[in-house]
Amino acid sequence: MPGLPFEHLNLRRNPFGQLPVEERAMVALRDETIALGDGEVGQVIAERGRGKSTLLWSLAASEPGAVYARVAIDTRTPSATPTGSLYLLDEADLLSRRQLGRLLGRCRRALLATHEDLGSRAGRPLRTFRLPALTHARLRAIVTRRIEHVRRGPGRVPHPPDRLLADLLHRHGDDVRAVQDELYDLFQQSKDVDDV
Repeated sequence: MPGLPFEHLNLRRNPFGQLPVEERAMVALRDETIALGDGEVGQVIAERGRGKSTLLWSLAASEPGAVYARVAIDTRTPSATPTGSLYLLDEADLLSRRQLGRLLGRCRRALLATHEDLGSRAGRPLRTFRLPALTHARLRAIVTRRIEHVRRGPGRVPHPPDRLLADLLHRHGDDVRAVQDELYDLFQQSKDVDDV
């Protein structure tokens, strides 16, 4: 009888595959510097693959009453209305000035994930946050959390060596998604714990 997938690595599945939103929130590294006061609206500006959505999911999971919404590319409408104590809006740059102003007028507190500065479109002051740089230590923490999250049981699990992480950082910079995609392929091909 064949073994279960990834059993040979002491893992339940590939740690760098797509995780459900709830699990991504669980393994996310929280950035404690992102905090909004009552009545405040903030924006997190970063390119694709840098961790904006994961940050919003993490905040939605950790703050009671928070509502996560994503602007649909095709309809350019948010998936949820601003209710609750904190409105978390992903892909906010897809909204027009009018849409964004109207939406933010109904929010008590909001955090927008965007690829561009929305200060001129918001109709109210925005506090700008930057995601922390992807350092070697931060990448090691992200990788370790993902691996430990899918650990099958006691015993050894694969851990990418520091030289591999340094190479990934050199080639991909802050693009966490690109790093995870490459690690996904590596784990798919691994035959044993020492093969990473």
